[in-house]
Amino acid sequence: MASIRQKGPYQWHVQVRRKGWPHQTATMRTRKDAEAWARKIESEMDRGQFVDQSAGRQTTLGDLVRLYLKEVTAGRPGEASRVAETARLERFLRHETALCAHAAVNLRPEHFEDYRDRRLEEVAPGTVKRELTLLKRVIDHRKRRLGLNINPVNTEDVVRPSTTSFPASSRTRLHMKQ
Repeated sequence: MASIRQKGPYQWHVQVRRKGWPHQTATMRTRKDAEAWARKIESEMDRGQFVDQSAGRQTTLGDLVRLYLKEVTAGRPGEASRVAETARLERFLRHETALCAHAAVNLRPEHFEDYRDRRLEEVAPGTVKRELTLLKRVIDHRKRRLGLNINPVNTEDVVRPSTTSFPASSRTRLHMKQ
């Protein structure tokens, strides 16, 4: 049975404690929402389908990128691949601060579709494709530890740009060089 108490106006604190499961707590705006959340968590625990996402709520995409740089990129055997990957990820950290601030569990494919569309206006499709693949690997690196059911940058969810045709602006630049 969950424990629900009022913390203040429009704040209901709910705790679910089950033997063999990590304790879960949340704060909701209404008692009804708190009761519904507790029933959902308890039901998932009863069915053995509960996944603890507390680590994913505390870890941002920026944290994941920095962790990947330290644990994976730094250990790459080739100097060229290490330098290229570091440059891509550091550029991402500098220029995508809003996206990097999202908690890992709150990331959705729509965030990366918006990122893809913005980047396609700046760089070639092949570059965007490589960046999305790298971001997918960054999230896959810690996906299970964060309690994520899916990777929001999956190729099924975020369509990669085609590298066979150039946008009109790229064709114009190519013709200008000749």
